Amino acid sequence: MSKWRRGPEQALTVDAHCLAIELARAGEPVNVLAKRYPHAMNAIANAWNDPSLTLQVIDDLLTDRRGRRRGLPADALAEVLSMSIRCELRLAKKP
Repeated sequence: MSKWRRGPEQALTVDAHCLAIELARAGEPVNVLAKRYPHAMNAIANAWNDPSLTLQVIDDLLTDRRGRRRGLPADALAEVLSMSIRCELRLAKKP
């Protein structure tokens, strides 16, 4: 079974909702990702407290290791890349 559970039947977790609110308040909404790719948003939210782990999750989302992915549309990709940059900045600020 795939580690990414997809489909419209998957809802956002509480953590994913909280992350979406946090990012929207910071001026970086993730509406497309939250609505169309809840499995991805849930995975990112699950790792969010650990920026290194979050970057690994994002890399897993963006890297086609099976040769079957179509990739994310530009609007969702922009949101993922924005979260990636945010994590990189969080890592840079760590002592």
